[in-house]
Amino acid sequence: MRSTALLPLVLLGGCVYFNAMYDANREFDAGVKSLQDQSTVTARVQFDSVIAKTGRIVEDHPDSKYADDAALLKIRAELYNQMWESAIATSVGAEELAGTPADRALVVGLRGVATRELGSYREADSLLTIGLSQDTDGDDRALFLFQRGLARQRIGRSDLAARDLEAAASSVELSPEGRLTLSVALRDIGEYGQSADLAARLLVDAGPDPRSALYLHVDSLAVLAPVVVDSMVAGLLGLEGIADTRRAGFYYIGGRARLEDGSEAEALSMFDAAVGQAASSQAAADAAFYAIELRLHGARAPADITALLGSYAVARRSGSAEIRERSQRWERESRDFERLMAAYEGRGASAAEAVLRAAEVAQIGLGSPALARGSYLLYLDLVPNSKWAAKAIYGALSVSGHPPDPAWVPDRGPATDDELRASPGRDPDAVRACGCRYHPGCGAHCGADARRRRGGRGGVLTVPAAPARSWGRVLRNRQAARDTFWIEIDCPAAGAAARPGQFVMLGTGLGDVAAPFLPRPFSIAARAADGRLGFFVRVFGAGTRRLSTVRPGDELLVLGPLGRPFRLCEDRPVLCLAGGVGLAPFLFVAAEARRAGREVRIVYGERSADRVFDPALVREIADVNPDLRTEDGSLGLRGLVIDHLNLDDRPQLLACGPDLMLRACAGLAAENELPLQVSVEEHMGCGVGTCQGCVVLSATGEWIKSCTEGPVFDMTELAWQT
Repeated sequence: MRSTALLPLVLLGGCVYFNAMYDANREFDAGVKSLQDQSTVTARVQFDSVIAKTGRIVEDHPDSKYADDAALLKIRAELYNQMWESAIATSVGAEELAGTPADRALVVGLRGVATRELGSYREADSLLTIGLSQDTDGDDRALFLFQRGLARQRIGRSDLAARDLEAAASSVELSPEGRLTLSVALRDIGEYGQSADLAARLLVDAGPDPRSALYLHVDSLAVLAPVVVDSMVAGLLGLEGIADTRRAGFYYIGGRARLEDGSEAEALSMFDAAVGQAASSQAAADAAFYAIELRLHGARAPADITALLGSYAVARRSGSAEIRERSQRWERESRDFERLMAAYEGRGASAAEAVLRAAEVAQIGLGSPALARGSYLLYLDLVPNSKWAAKAIYGALSVSGHPPDPAWVPDRGPATDDELRASPGRDPDAVRACGCRYHPGCGAHCGADARRRRGGRGGVLTVPAAPARSWGRVLRNRQAARDTFWIEIDCPAAGAAARPGQFVMLGTGLGDVAAPFLPRPFSIAARAADGRLGFFVRVFGAGTRRLSTVRPGDELLVLGPLGRPFRLCEDRPVLCLAGGVGLAPFLFVAAEARRAGREVRIVYGERSADRVFDPALVREIADVNPDLRTEDGSLGLRGLVIDHLNLDDRPQLLACGPDLMLRACAGLAAENELPLQVSVEEHMGCGVGTCQGCVVLSATGEWIKSCTEGPVFDMTELAWQT
């Protein structure tokens, strides 16, 4: 009677374990997919969930028929999350649960993976050999061969190591997912040729989606080894019977490799071929975007901009929101440039103003230095004694070396530069600045017009003292989130003077001909006592993409530290509101406050989980756990950084993020009568107050430079009207 009564409970327990294992397996597969999509933070959270679910089965019910499978899955999740010690501990118990010699060998092999990662190479060699002694599936066998090859490299058995790595790469039993994982691993240890061989086999059958895990991997491989990828593409293009959409994808990859190799003309040819092969494909849309970027940079006459207008429709079909947005912006700027040049050619009263504005659109909006140079020279020819002449001279000299089409504007290069420098009566120190978002004198969008309406005085363009200039050696570069990288450099000269809220301009220097001309501004996120500095680099364009690929040992040009830092109130707790990469300065704030015996609260918001910085990395940098918000609710609380706040302790607010977020924070501070300092995010060309590209509107109606008078401002210093 009693046994009969217990039978339903036993069956119910079996169902519970089955459901738990089913959920854990689904979560594990989702984590692997997130990793392939380079969503590392999302993957970490998913693997943590797998570890928790399988751990309950193993610890609470080791006699369950699901316990051995749960232990294996737990080890794999711990390996993915780089929890090496935990994986070893789990494998010891799992070995006891294993029912067959093959299962025991598999567990021991997985222990060997963790052991190698911890640096015990001889022990790892022995464990992985045991793992390979039994029949295992293709992916595990390739993993063990690969890991044993790495271990043998470190203990001086290079001939056997090469044999293992070759066997892993040529394994015919590998699944597509396993082949991709192995290709990524080979890339990470510098075996670019073998990595490309594996990727090529996958590309033959894969859909041509530039956002897929495979294409993202190949794109990173093109950055690291463009010649290898170029050779791979040549082989793929020589195959017969390939669909047009796939062939378009191959051309796109080839264009990316040629672009990274500095062969812009060949890259352009590849991108054009991708569009011509299958104009409706995603690969063609992205190829069209890169072709537009190259043609904008190489444009030498207004007709070149007109010829591009038909290309934007293809680029707007891209699956990347960033590419669509930039294509739309370029199209708007191109049409603005056309209209301004038409106004100039009409020789009306606004001709000079129009051509100066056209120069600024070309230089800042379109990234077309030769067009900017030509437009500045046209302005100086039209109104040589204008009060804005000095700024046109500065603009023309800033793009020296990019001559316009001589049929449009004559330019004698260095001789013209010498004439510009020697022009009498054009002392930049004496010229008043309008302080617009680009440069002075920009027509309908001119800040001077706004000042005249508000009765403001305007500023004075001065040539500031040169900032501290030094070189920093890259110590570390690791991915922190999707399209975001954590970079540490050794730069005692800048580190000694850095304060929370300041920034530096980072670049590769003029010696790197493939790099963008101007350095890029980055908030200092960490400073160590030995002079190390840390930064988050999120990829937005060519400059940040180049910086995201630096490797340990590379040298970076460092200008700074620059700007005004945060000032903390002594009598209030501190609450930091961070949007996106706006988290960076607050990690520095938190670390410095802790050294002074103060605690700082951080609320950190992102659009979605895949953009969230790796929590383990954030803890490593500043020993903080920010309260997380995501707009889509995929991680942390759903909402914005100003949602779900407790302000009962009347804190001092610090905010850094996009302009709309800062406006919302200003409204929150005003409503609750709390002090607020904001760190603004503006485009900067120089970082020292010369280019006037980073101005913001002050509460008095004047335009002030965020690089020298900011980037940190008190809320009361700025105008917040919409």
